[in-house]
Amino acid sequence: MGALGVDLSALHWIYVVFIVLIIGFMVKRRDTTLICI
Repeated sequence: MGALGVDLSALHWIYVVFIVLIIGFMVKRRDTTLICI
């Protein structure tokens, strides 16, 4: 059970990191348009 919990938390953090990267990329692309305005 302990090993499974570690695997689940690792997958959860990888998932969170991917979401943060995607949001960060979208914000960076929007940032250029905001600077233009």
